[in-house]
Amino acid sequence: MTTTIATRAAGVEAASKTPRSSPTRSSRRRSSAAARRGGRRATPPRSSSAPPPRRTAAGDDAIRKAYAALEIPAGSDFATVRQAYRKLMRKYHPDLHAGRPDKQRAATDVAQRLTEAYKTLDKHLRR
Repeated sequence: MTTTIATRAAGVEAASKTPRSSPTRSSRRRSSAAARRGGRRATPPRSSSAPPPRRTAAGDDAIRKAYAALEIPAGSDFATVRQAYRKLMRKYHPDLHAGRPDKQRAATDVAQRLTEAYKTLDKHLRR
């Protein structure tokens, strides 16, 4: 048995002394790129011949009305939308009109319309 162990030890030493071939740069690059992606393949790019999603007139009309409700020009950026929404909510918030029930109802309606307009533009501008 000692000869077998010695022979195996000599074989391991001989195998460890043989030069190993190192992987090429391109295979290392591929493996590291796959590791960065989490082992997943990249999705293929969309073809340029695919048409963009269709916009409906109702969607354009809702966006136009949302800009009008917030009293800002159409096409404004999200920072302007947020600023206008906050300004109008400070003015028309229902809690500010708690002493008068008729004004509080009107302020509630206005606040609901402003919030709906803000949400519409939020979805539209953050796509």
